Amino acid sequence: MKDRTIALVAASYDPRAQTVGNWVARYKKEHAGDHDHKKASESAEIAKLWAENRELRQENELCEKSSHLACEGTPATERYELINWEEGYYPVSSMCRWAEVSRSGYYSWRETDLSPSPG
Repeated sequence: MKDRTIALVAASYDPRAQTVGNWVARYKKEHAGDHDHKKASESAEIAKLWAENRELRQENELCEKSSHLACEGTPATERYELINWEEGYYPVSSMCRWAEVSRSGYYSWRETDLSPSPG
């Protein structure tokens, strides 16, 4: 029905073109929110997918740089060192999740490992 003009619909069903035009205008007015809501919902979904895609690309980049982190038995300190090295390029919270270490553990290690030695 979208492909047919108002005049063609009016000619097919016998009402006046003005009547069909009024029906179309009323329908559009009554359902305008439906389209806007659907469009907003689709935009939100697209934004969510873009963010997920970005995070997955970043995770792949980091994993390519240090595939040994995925190996069982890699010490947490090695994981922390990588996170520290890459900090600023990737979000710390994401790197901790990817390296399977806690954020608090990383920050604790960083404070003790990077603090100046007394002396």
